[in-house]
Amino acid sequence: AFLAAQRAEQASRARVAQARAENLPSVGQQGQLGYNGRAVPFDNQDLQETVTVSAVISQPIFQGGLRQSRIRAQIEQNTADLIAVEGARRD
Repeated sequence: AFLAAQRAEQASRARVAQARAENLPSVGQQGQLGYNGRAVPFDNQDLQETVTVSAVISQPIFQGGLRQSRIRAQIEQNTADLIAVEGARRD
């Protein structure tokens, strides 16, 4: 029972970290490579290479308290799991 309680506490601690990470900005990137030119007759000399690279940074601005509520809920669950670990240790 003690080991199971410890594992549950570790999992809930990870969920707290995950909930907190939702407030951090996310970064994405995308790249495209293309060739433009006449198809008939196909001539490599007439092709123009097009390269497009983009980066996107997104940050949550307003969620109506949803993210903070998730964090508080996960912290409460972790606290309950810590109490369960202590109870299992004492048994």
